[in-house]
Amino acid sequence: MAIDRTAQNLATFCLSVVGTSYWMGCYGQRASRALYNQKKADYSQYYPPKSWTEASFVKDFGKPVTDCAGLIKWFLWSDNMTNKNPTYKSSEDLGATGFWNKCTEKGDIKTIPSNKMGLLVFKGTGSTKTHVGVVVDDAGTVVEAKGHAYGTVKSNI
Repeated sequence: MAIDRTAQNLATFCLSVVGTSYWMGCYGQRASRALYNQKKADYSQYYPPKSWTEASFVKDFGKPVTDCAGLIKWFLWSDNMTNKNPTYKSSEDLGATGFWNKCTEKGDIKTIPSNKMGLLVFKGTGSTKTHVGVVVDDAGTVVEAKGHAYGTVKSNI
């Protein structure tokens, strides 16, 4: 059964993957040596030897991994809320700036509505966004794939 693409389901999905490791360029695929080698070639500045040891990636083999925009793509590309097996869709392969550009309503964090579950929140300046997270409750908790040192975590808005 396909996922109903609602704000509530996006929030629920994101909460269900808290604890997932962060790998730049990923969207819920299972970590493996082949994926590591591919992403290391694609994003050499985010993979060893510059910042992290190779062992910090190897520990994730067999587990799903994601980056911040990948968290939203993982939801969009998964076959259901339980299985969470994403299928790549090039037409929807966006980064934080791409998701920002697709948003039909935009505003400053100071104008965030009271019913905010499923809302995307961005970091960056002007029209260039460097990070995206998802509000998962009306208190303003955000799920974000924060970086390799943190993984996918809950944060305060």
